[in-house]
Amino acid sequence: MPETYLSFGQNTLFCRHNTIDESQPSILLVHGLGDSGLSFGGIFKDKRQDKINIVVPDLLGYGRSSHSPARNYSFDVHLDSLWKVIDHFRLKDITFVGHSMGGDLGALLCQQEVDLEKLQPQEPSLARGRRIKSFLNVEGNLTEKDLFISGEAVQAYQEGRFEEWFAWDFVYRRVYGEWCPRWLFGRLYLASLQFCDPAAFLQNAIELYRRYGPEAIQRAGNVYRELSIRKLFLFGQKSLHGKSREFASREGLHVYEVVGSHHWPMIDCAEEFYDVVFRFCRDEKGGVKLATSTSCEDDATSRRVAAVKVGPTAEYDDPSVRATLEASNIPWLIRKAREAQDDLLWKLYGSRAVRIADIGCGNGYHAAMFAARCSLYHGYERSSKMVEAARVSCAGFDNVTIIKGDAHDVKLESERYDVIWSLYFTAGNLREIRETLSDYDDAYLKENTYFIEIIRRFFAVLEEGGSLFLTVYKDTPQAEEAQRSFYWRTDQIVLTDVGSRFVATDKGFWSMRWTREGILDHLEKANVPRANVTFIDLNEIAWLVEARR
Repeated sequence: MPETYLSFGQNTLFCRHNTIDESQPSILLVHGLGDSGLSFGGIFKDKRQDKINIVVPDLLGYGRSSHSPARNYSFDVHLDSLWKVIDHFRLKDITFVGHSMGGDLGALLCQQEVDLEKLQPQEPSLARGRRIKSFLNVEGNLTEKDLFISGEAVQAYQEGRFEEWFAWDFVYRRVYGEWCPRWLFGRLYLASLQFCDPAAFLQNAIELYRRYGPEAIQRAGNVYRELSIRKLFLFGQKSLHGKSREFASREGLHVYEVVGSHHWPMIDCAEEFYDVVFRFCRDEKGGVKLATSTSCEDDATSRRVAAVKVGPTAEYDDPSVRATLEASNIPWLIRKAREAQDDLLWKLYGSRAVRIADIGCGNGYHAAMFAARCSLYHGYERSSKMVEAARVSCAGFDNVTIIKGDAHDVKLESERYDVIWSLYFTAGNLREIRETLSDYDDAYLKENTYFIEIIRRFFAVLEEGGSLFLTVYKDTPQAEEAQRSFYWRTDQIVLTDVGSRFVATDKGFWSMRWTREGILDHLEKANVPRANVTFIDLNEIAWLVEARR
């Protein structure tokens, strides 16, 4: 595979490519934020490249391209560099393939050529017609909900901790700790991040957020939608946010969904991905399977709620659900909420000999955490496999008892507790098993008698001056996004529509989000006075609710 370094003033751009023949059509592939041309390495293994020019540049500040002495990594600089690549290799009949941020750059590049054609039709570069003939947008941003990683980067920057976030929270904990052990795309992305200039990452994240974030005038999807060029939006089934699916459907965009793929379909499903790329490049009449605008609505992750049957035991005995307890599967915002929850409770009770009841103790994580300090720990859990795991992890503690049974029905006779809690969002899972998801209608969510009865019974055995704690999701779009991401990471299919008050999966998992008033109403019906309730903000998606006796 030939490699070329192109020098433009003080900057040097690295390009992977095959043998260029000016008489052939071309494919120009551009990577995303923090990434490099390594992500498209699979195209050079495909025999169909023989009759098509393939060029894969590393953007300035990324991969093997140079870092800018002036620290200028703006979109304008990237676009100018891409035109220089096109001019250097004399590319024509170009199919532009842009992944993630590369998709946004592709839309702007196509827009520039159209605008230039309108303003200066005699421009020498347009003498033989447009050079970019088609545009394959791979997971580019359509709505502000797609700005997940860039949004985190901007937030960290605004809080004055971008360097810490980038090095530890993002590269080390998430990419290395979570993605690399599970997925090939994580390992390739980590390799690219080792060469990325953090200044380029931050500057581009800020520009993405400024251009297309919640407060931006124009969304990225509108730029893409307005392009008159032949185009196709390709995305991974496990990646695209529900709001972006709705946008694609509403606007009638031609889309192609790669089933089973995450954000990097060219890595997760390389054979299918490059088959689409080459067919799209060759067939001006649309030989690629273009999904209709209804495909986003009909996807398995958005099936009508009423049609979904609920299995009565799937939530508690399936390996995918048990995987939700593994740290490597937990999305960043949920992990941050859990860490804040544990830090707060440890400060309150880590050195006190209190009697603790844990509603839904799972695998005994908190039992083992507090057992050495508390005087008594009762964990209530109805999953047989979770009970077994909890008893094993707490086998050395005489003051820990793991009680198998439904917290709704378990006998509470002489027990008295100083602290009762239901952590890790377990309180949002408490409900009676109903036949179909549509049975959990607005009336049920407004008065979940199953939840109320559990809280009433346990609050009654709380000592005077004691506290009951519930970790709950806030009813916000960010919390729903975190929920859906969590279940996708554990190979569960989300069945509920975007915007539903709860999220349910094909494994029978059910997780509700709450408003302040909803929590207060339910607690009041459980004999908890409203004046005794405090909402503790863990982060933007979660509360730790304290009910004092």
